[in-house]
Amino acid sequence: MHTFFKNRLRNTAITATAVACICIPLLNSASAAPERKLSPKLESSADISSLALLIEAEDTRTLNKRVLDLLKSPKMELRKKAYTAVGRIGDKSVSKVLIDALASEKDPGLRQVIVFALGEIEDRSALPSLFAIMASTRENTEIKGRAAEAIGKIVSSKPAPSANERSKSIVLLTATLANFDPSKSVGEKEQFLISKSLTALLRIKDPNSLDAIAKQLKSPSPEIRWQAANVLGRMKDGIAPYSNALAALLTDSNPLVRAYAAKALGIAKDKTKANSLTSLLSDKDDKVKAAAISAIGTAGIESAASQLLELGQSLLLEFRKADPKSAMVPEQQSLLLLIASSLGSIKDPKSLPFLHNLRTSLRPFSLCPEVEIAIAQFGDDAFFSKDSYLPYKHDEKWQSVAATAQGLAELKTKRAEGELLEMLKAHPDYRAEAEILNSLAAVKATNLVPILLEQLQAKDVILRASAASLIADHASTEGTKVSLDEVRTALWKAYLLARQDQMNDARIALLEAATKLKIPFNKQVLKGQFRDPDYIVRKKALELQRELEPHDASLANIHISPVITNHDKNYWRRMAQLSRSTENLTAILITAKGKIVVELFLHNSPMNVDNFTSLARRGFYDGLTFMRVVPNFVIQGGDPRNDMNGGPGYQIRCEINEHAYKTGSVGMALSGKDTGGSQFFITHSPQPHLDGGYTLFGQVRSGMDVVNKIARGDKINHIEIVVTK
Repeated sequence: MHTFFKNRLRNTAITATAVACICIPLLNSASAAPERKLSPKLESSADISSLALLIEAEDTRTLNKRVLDLLKSPKMELRKKAYTAVGRIGDKSVSKVLIDALASEKDPGLRQVIVFALGEIEDRSALPSLFAIMASTRENTEIKGRAAEAIGKIVSSKPAPSANERSKSIVLLTATLANFDPSKSVGEKEQFLISKSLTALLRIKDPNSLDAIAKQLKSPSPEIRWQAANVLGRMKDGIAPYSNALAALLTDSNPLVRAYAAKALGIAKDKTKANSLTSLLSDKDDKVKAAAISAIGTAGIESAASQLLELGQSLLLEFRKADPKSAMVPEQQSLLLLIASSLGSIKDPKSLPFLHNLRTSLRPFSLCPEVEIAIAQFGDDAFFSKDSYLPYKHDEKWQSVAATAQGLAELKTKRAEGELLEMLKAHPDYRAEAEILNSLAAVKATNLVPILLEQLQAKDVILRASAASLIADHASTEGTKVSLDEVRTALWKAYLLARQDQMNDARIALLEAATKLKIPFNKQVLKGQFRDPDYIVRKKALELQRELEPHDASLANIHISPVITNHDKNYWRRMAQLSRSTENLTAILITAKGKIVVELFLHNSPMNVDNFTSLARRGFYDGLTFMRVVPNFVIQGGDPRNDMNGGPGYQIRCEINEHAYKTGSVGMALSGKDTGGSQFFITHSPQPHLDGGYTLFGQVRSGMDVVNKIARGDKINHIEIVVTK
């Protein structure tokens, strides 16, 4: 089942820690520059045909001699496009060609593209060449930055590298950081190298790198300071010794530095810094305020409960002034949900009246899981309080039903199990039903397996995917009357049913479940009459089988390409022409809170831009919501199901490029490579860990103040596409 961020950006269930909108200033110096217009060197019909060939190869994930020949084209721009294409395709058979090209290509720009492509392929055979670049004293600084990025991708990918490769990577990356005196300013190129090295260390997550990362907290560059704090916070384990250095940044003049330092300090769980964190609750910048709220809850700082309640009461007064029939969700909702989560973590009884009032105030809009989970952390009596709890009704909003189910899952009591079973019997909306199944598993409901097996034949694809995922964890539970043979038969029957789905979620979940239970049918879907028509499913099946049988030589002879795209030569040629277009494309997202104006990056990601604009022009996005808002991270929209599991009924290829995720960057939400569709996200602030992992296809040029006001549930009224010369 797809789950944004199982480190993915499409389908994660809404949790108590991933929910609030934060406010940041309009685009600043960290924002991305306009897309660089390529010089019109490829204008002939033959050149367009060559570009179309490369786009076809990317789209179908196939390499052939004509594509490889373009790597030797006398035209530098074509070679660059060819290097990018083979990197996106990801076939490791081309790694040696790229490694050899590193030795022959002299142009720094081309060499950067080659290194970037090697990182996308994630082939360990490229590591020696990348190590040599990092160790060289004569190498171009920007190429070193791309090499650091590539090393991070390769070393953090599967199969895991050798201990020696991992160790050498850490040594080279930390040595790179050590080359820069944190007390001295650095230029833009050097800052790029430091940034990419920090992000690579974040991907690898080795505790031996913490000292080198922490030293960058003292950099004179705020860009480096916030990145170092962000990396420490995301590393999580072992960062407690750096609490004092992080606390020193809570008074930094840069709001990003304060925000990321606060977040990391909360993860370090240093309660001695309580006063420093609570002082940020009155920070003038809402992203800092949001980070402080979360940090207090993460660290479990009981002494801050009164300050959180004071802030919460003030926000709730403003929230209650909103008309539930309004087209806008009150923007106070985002910080209120963060406060609820932190109060639930602290468990101060004084906060219960506030949480009950918040639950009641939310009901006209829809209940939120953060509040239900927070109240549940105080036990049955608090959760089922007559002050705010209403028994389940079949006509209630499905979001409220799903939120209640998540709260019941947190209780893990017999009463909670009974409530969940009653909810399931009432046949709620299929989107809530999937959450009820997850919650029944969380409370360890008796006789769960038969319920899950029955749901394998449900009409909804996500409901079947949820059931399959849960069966993998519960089918072997002692006391069940269902045999493993019965489970295998049910899983295979469900797979045959799922072959009719437009979405592949159920098929992938079924493959994962069968493999986990050691009753796989991966080989059946890779070849023969049951070969799955979906490239992503075949790719997953091969990955799972290789993990199950790493020494099976026959797996090397199984080919999962080509991808059936339903595109033709005319489409690929049109994409090639778009990639060379001199026109500028702008998307204007119209919401009740204002307009968000986005420049679209047609040259670097023509397929993704064309897909987005085509959907927008036919009104696909009209009336859809921003169903996900994460503090100091992203707002996400474009799901017709509104539960983060939906799409347009097809998938498009990734077009990973060298654009960096800055404040207001627009990216394609994914549940794994090449799973884009209609869901997209807009970043609240720079997010370097997303670079080179998600297709970045646009940049907010005006309306960041609107982005910062968006709350979960706000609607996209319409997206207008404007073409200018």
